[in-house]
Amino acid sequence: NYLRGSIGIPPGGFPEPLRTKVLESRGLEPVEGRPGASLKEYDFIAAESKLQSTYGDSMIDAKDVLSHALYPQVFIDWKEFEKVYGEVGDLPTHLFL
Repeated sequence: NYLRGSIGIPPGGFPEPLRTKVLESRGLEPVEGRPGASLKEYDFIAAESKLQSTYGDSMIDAKDVLSHALYPQVFIDWKEFEKVYGEVGDLPTHLFL
Protein backbone atom coordinates (compact mmCIF):
# COMPACT_ATOMS: atom_id res chain seq x y z
CA ASN A 1 0.00 0.00 0.00
CA TYR A 2 2.89 2.35 0.68
CA LEU A 3 4.25 2.16 -2.85
CA ARG A 4 0.71 2.45 -4.24
CA GLY A 5 0.55 5.88 -2.61
CA SER A 6 -2.32 4.94 -0.27
CA ILE A 7 -0.89 7.12 2.48
CA GLY A 8 0.44 9.82 0.19
CA ILE A 9 3.51 10.40 -1.92
CA PRO A 10 6.81 11.25 -0.24
CA PRO A 11 8.61 14.45 -1.28
CA GLY A 12 10.40 13.66 -4.53
CA GLY A 13 8.13 10.69 -5.24
CA PHE A 14 8.97 7.01 -5.13
CA PRO A 15 12.16 5.56 -6.61
CA GLU A 16 11.63 4.27 -10.12
CA PRO A 17 11.73 1.68 -11.56
CA LEU A 18 11.37 0.05 -8.11
CA ARG A 19 7.80 1.31 -7.61
CA THR A 20 6.62 0.21 -11.04
CA LYS A 21 8.20 -3.25 -10.72
CA VAL A 22 6.71 -3.84 -7.26
CA LEU A 23 3.23 -2.72 -8.29
CA GLU A 24 3.27 -4.73 -11.52
CA SER A 25 4.50 -7.87 -9.75
CA ARG A 26 1.52 -7.67 -7.39
CA GLY A 27 -1.05 -6.61 -9.97
CA LEU A 28 -1.63 -3.25 -8.27
CA GLU A 29 -2.32 0.19 -9.68
CA PRO A 30 -0.91 3.38 -8.14
CA VAL A 31 -3.31 5.73 -6.36
CA GLU A 32 -3.91 8.78 -8.51
CA GLY A 33 -4.54 12.11 -6.79
CA ARG A 34 -5.09 12.63 -3.07
CA PRO A 35 -5.44 9.24 -1.32
CA GLY A 36 -8.34 10.28 0.90
CA ALA A 37 -10.42 11.69 -1.96
CA SER A 38 -11.92 8.28 -2.76
CA LEU A 39 -12.91 7.43 0.82
CA LYS A 40 -16.56 7.27 1.80
CA GLU A 41 -17.84 9.87 4.25
CA TYR A 42 -17.53 8.85 7.90
CA ASP A 43 -20.06 9.84 10.55
CA PHE A 44 -17.89 10.42 13.62
CA ILE A 45 -20.85 11.24 15.85
CA ALA A 46 -22.68 8.02 14.99
CA ALA A 47 -19.46 6.04 15.36
CA GLU A 48 -18.80 7.57 18.78
CA SER A 49 -22.32 6.72 19.90
CA LYS A 50 -21.98 3.13 18.66
CA LEU A 51 -18.58 2.66 20.29
CA GLN A 52 -19.82 4.12 23.58
CA SER A 53 -22.81 1.79 23.61
CA THR A 54 -20.52 -1.16 22.88
CA TYR A 55 -17.63 -0.35 25.24
CA GLY A 56 -19.12 2.14 27.72
CA ASP A 57 -19.25 5.94 27.73
CA SER A 58 -16.19 6.38 29.93
CA MET A 59 -14.08 4.00 27.82
CA ILE A 60 -14.33 5.92 24.51
CA ASP A 61 -12.78 9.29 23.71
CA ALA A 62 -12.12 11.22 20.48
CA LYS A 63 -8.82 9.39 19.92
CA ASP A 64 -10.64 6.05 20.10
CA VAL A 65 -13.19 7.18 17.53
CA LEU A 66 -10.42 8.27 15.18
CA SER A 67 -8.53 5.01 15.74
CA HIS A 68 -11.68 3.07 14.87
CA ALA A 69 -12.25 5.18 11.76
CA LEU A 70 -8.72 4.53 10.49
CA TYR A 71 -8.23 0.93 11.59
CA PRO A 72 -11.58 -0.59 12.61
CA GLN A 73 -10.47 -4.21 13.02
CA VAL A 74 -7.28 -3.26 14.86
CA PHE A 75 -9.35 -1.15 17.25
CA ILE A 76 -11.83 -3.98 17.88
CA ASP A 77 -8.99 -6.44 18.46
CA TRP A 78 -7.38 -4.02 20.92
CA LYS A 79 -10.61 -3.60 22.88
CA GLU A 80 -10.96 -7.39 23.05
CA PHE A 81 -7.38 -7.56 24.33
CA GLU A 82 -8.19 -4.94 26.98
CA LYS A 83 -11.20 -7.00 28.12
CA VAL A 84 -8.86 -9.89 28.90
CA TYR A 85 -5.75 -8.09 30.19
CA GLY A 86 -7.03 -4.67 31.27
CA GLU A 87 -5.14 -1.41 30.80
CA VAL A 88 -1.54 -2.15 29.87
CA GLY A 89 -0.43 1.34 28.83
CA ASP A 90 1.69 1.88 31.93
CA LEU A 91 3.53 -1.44 31.78
CA PRO A 92 7.20 -1.35 30.82
CA THR A 93 7.75 -2.84 27.38
CA HIS A 94 9.79 -5.82 28.61
CA LEU A 95 6.85 -6.95 30.81
CA PHE A 96 4.33 -6.55 28.02
CA LEU A 97 6.29 -8.70 25.59
